[in-house]
Amino acid sequence: MTDMHGGRHETQVAVLSAESRSLPQKMHSHYHYEVLYAMKGTASVTAGDTKNILTKGSIFLVHAGVVHSVTAGLGAKVVSISFDPVHLCTLGVAFERLPVILKKAASSLCTQALFTVGTIDENIAEYCFSQCVSEARGSGYGYDIVINSSLGRLLIEMIRIWCKAGFVIDQSGVSSEKLDMNSVGAYIVKHCDEQLRVEDLAAKCGMSYSYFAKRFRAVYGQTCKEYIENVRIDRAEKLLLFTSHDLSFISQELGFSDCSHLIKVFRQHKGVTPRQFRMRKGQ
Repeated sequence: MTDMHGGRHETQVAVLSAESRSLPQKMHSHYHYEVLYAMKGTASVTAGDTKNILTKGSIFLVHAGVVHSVTAGLGAKVVSISFDPVHLCTLGVAFERLPVILKKAASSLCTQALFTVGTIDENIAEYCFSQCVSEARGSGYGYDIVINSSLGRLLIEMIRIWCKAGFVIDQSGVSSEKLDMNSVGAYIVKHCDEQLRVEDLAAKCGMSYSYFAKRFRAVYGQTCKEYIENVRIDRAEKLLLFTSHDLSFISQELGFSDCSHLIKVFRQHKGVTPRQFRMRKGQ
């Protein structure tokens, strides 16, 4: 239904059904995560060797890299929200380690993927999924923020349920000394205002430059340099829209070498200069 910023995998919302020919989905996998919600009727999700039945109101979390298929009968509707947890890190401190938490949850015996009706408060679940669908269809101003906020609420509910079952979250922040491929994206988001070098990030992950570059592209779907630029341009957009800071301040705030560098990169990504972007948005 929507891809918020072409070229990267950010949160996408779709309503799947046999009538729209978006179901059934054959066995497949992807590097991002996916939350499935049975809005109407009954569906089944086969993940690995396990078949899971989704009745109206139930939820299933598909972890990154898990081979799965989705089927549903006529009249059934399934909401699909696919996301990269790295892009939720800006929601607050609780999400800074979300990529690591989800990776750990994928192999934990305390973390179910299927949430039957009532496991998560039905009012919360229905509201969050309905809001995501409505916002994606309308694509009004700030719809991506609303969708990510609703998705974040759902993930918090899931993690709290896991914790009650014995799942332990490492409360320490993202280590500045040692990173892995699942946490390096969150590190970039958190430190995008600094002078980030791919060589340094590779070293923090204990990898050679070439191997790091290859693994980063496989996990995030783009080069590390592109990822850093995308994060900075996203931040630049928000500063242009919601503040009156000049370009010199924004370039320094976001780790660009100077104002000219910001203008050049912004034009490459958006097709307009930062000043033109601000004027078009009525600032």
